[in-house]
Amino acid sequence: MNPRLRHLWEQVIQFWHDHQLPIALTASLVLAITMSILRNRQIARREWHHCARVLEVLPPADLTVRDTLHGAQRLWRDLHATTRSRLQRFLEGHPPLALEFWLLPGEIHARLWIPGTIPAGRAEAALRAAWPGCSIEQIPEDALSPQATTVGGTVGLHRAEQFPLDLAMSTVDAEVYRPWEALAAGLDRNECAVIQVLTRPAAGHRLRRYRTAVQRLNAGRQASSNVVLSALNSVVRELMDIITGHGPSTPKTRAAGQWRARSPQETALLRQVNLKASGQLWETSIRYTVASSNRGRQTRARLSGHTDTLFGVFAQFSSHNSLTRRRTRNPRAVLATRRLRRGVLLSIDELAALAHLPTRTPALVDYRARSIAAPAAATTSIEKEPR
Repeated sequence: MNPRLRHLWEQVIQFWHDHQLPIALTASLVLAITMSILRNRQIARREWHHCARVLEVLPPADLTVRDTLHGAQRLWRDLHATTRSRLQRFLEGHPPLALEFWLLPGEIHARLWIPGTIPAGRAEAALRAAWPGCSIEQIPEDALSPQATTVGGTVGLHRAEQFPLDLAMSTVDAEVYRPWEALAAGLDRNECAVIQVLTRPAAGHRLRRYRTAVQRLNAGRQASSNVVLSALNSVVRELMDIITGHGPSTPKTRAAGQWRARSPQETALLRQVNLKASGQLWETSIRYTVASSNRGRQTRARLSGHTDTLFGVFAQFSSHNSLTRRRTRNPRAVLATRRLRRGVLLSIDELAALAHLPTRTPALVDYRARSIAAPAAATTSIEKEPR
């Protein structure tokens, strides 16, 4: 064994013999605190679901393509104020909101799942301010049948989250949900599809890491790297230095005047990256599932084709960054828990392009939605106008 490594091992053994009791007490205290925090978070998560509410939102009858995007931007900008304090996030966690689209045969229903931490009336006021004239109804929470055949997946980013999505499609034509309408029209009576957009305001360490990565991009370095791999790489490098007996290697730096000038395309991309980092950010995770009461290989093949249609909506936003998908083993349980461990950070514009009200629903045909009421000032002026 290398003399340096043997000497280090002897020092560790001697330190353990000299401080056994303090180390044991400190480890027990840390373990007890960790277990109590995890238990508190588990109880808080149960309260979120027990006191949660589900609101079905019907768009106003005169909702235009432009207003649906502007309304979604205002909604997420308004609900960003529901960010919890640092202490609450540490002790109880940060519950997400969930905008869900339920596709039934010939119908599309937009529903907003609200955790119990948000007071009653807060989300309703934000929805009415975003889309004046929309109809809001509280409904019981639905879930897919445990016996149903399900095929689903999750949506993620292909590149680092600092690179923005292409929103040209949504600004030109906000009818990005049109493939979902066509899919709903072709569903069988025993089939349904669910698209779930889980999102919460970005805050704390997650937001600081994102902005640090943006600063690295501006400095001409890599955006970000895996923290675990970086730490493991550092430990292995130090151990190899101890075993081989060599000192730490000094990093190579570029000489002055050798920095490569950025191209116009890179400059425009950095401008978009900085614009995204300067605004409000939402941590988001998108899931989708198609279910059927039938069984068999042909049923799963048909459901897999439906998932291609569902993901086709998200594939429209491809430019500097794009959305990719991966299969989920148990999509029914993933949808039911509504648990957001770690998502990607999206700007207000990106989230609004992915999660907004559709402009056309079967409810409009049944006159369940209503038009926007005339302003009071306009009504008064008409009444006072002499005949």
